[in-house]
Amino acid sequence: MGDRRCCCGGCEIGHDYFNRADSLTLGSNWPDEIEGNTAQTGDWDIHDETAEIQDDSGGIAIFGTREPTPDESMVAWIHCPDMRVGDIYEIIVNWKDMSNYHYGQVEVVDEDPPGVCWITARLGVCSGGVRSTLLEVEVGRSFADSITGLHHIILNALIGDEGLCLLMNGTGPDVGKIWETASPIAGGYWAGIGASGRDDIQMDDFVFWKHFENDPTCPYCTCKCGNVTIPKTLTATLVDCTGRMTEAEGCEVEIEWQQETVAGLPNFPYSGWYGTHQCCASGIIMVNFQCADSDDPTETTCYTLDCNTGGGLLHANEGSTCSPLFLRFGPFLATVGDLVCGCGTPMVDPSGEFYIEITETA
Repeated sequence: MGDRRCCCGGCEIGHDYFNRADSLTLGSNWPDEIEGNTAQTGDWDIHDETAEIQDDSGGIAIFGTREPTPDESMVAWIHCPDMRVGDIYEIIVNWKDMSNYHYGQVEVVDEDPPGVCWITARLGVCSGGVRSTLLEVEVGRSFADSITGLHHIILNALIGDEGLCLLMNGTGPDVGKIWETASPIAGGYWAGIGASGRDDIQMDDFVFWKHFENDPTCPYCTCKCGNVTIPKTLTATLVDCTGRMTEAEGCEVEIEWQQETVAGLPNFPYSGWYGTHQCCASGIIMVNFQCADSDDPTETTCYTLDCNTGGGLLHANEGSTCSPLFLRFGPFLATVGDLVCGCGTPMVDPSGEFYIEITETA
């Protein structure tokens, strides 16, 4: 998936690993102003070769190099090496000024039972100086009051036409990926970091990249098919239905990408694209689509419950395409004795077949 460092030097716009002597400022990579706008709030310094915020009220620091195209699509990466309860970490993307930007955020929160440390992830926007949360998801936990030492999170925030995405990986808490529809702010060509909640919060290894939309060798949010990324919402249509499945002909199931999480947390086990719809008088069809992150559309897979006697995933058929997106799966089979399938009359209607065609939602 897209939560990886770019494999080629052409993706990187700039970086700061903070590998320098202690200093009362972050240095020349992090100016006080950019194009006449304040580019740093809070008290930042360099300590133990990390960027450190000195005030628990927090602050934001913006990297001085802009997206070179220029373009509002971008990717930014930061390492959070020493996480404790109450800490809030942010990646700032699509920054125009301190009143207009998008952000990905994680907060370490202490909830019941005592000693269980939850990670809450958020996507948000600051527009006209007002910050608003677009999405909030509990994405993991660690059975400790702090997740220091070997426990850390790497944050990777991306924004482009596909929306705003936050990828999280590390050790300690179980983490994942959240994604929400968002429109980039015009003129927001910069990225940076933010933190609050505790004195001396540390962040390390900042990297700023081009987005897939400007270079198909660079990172992207969710999954690609060929040289295009797959939208958040898709339409799965049942076609060529025979036998007991005839009444489901033309049924459209809206499938939406699910937040990637772990067992016991929201939407598990259906990562990827998922949706249900009543396609027959007494039958609901579930569709779960999984992208293969490949140039070959036949590597994608689709699964459906209830009217799929054989079970299992099916790969897309030959003739499927990435652009325009057209993925055909099947045949799926509902046998005459399948009592789970709600389409047709079990033991009376003959076995039925159907195909699922997945396209972009109009």
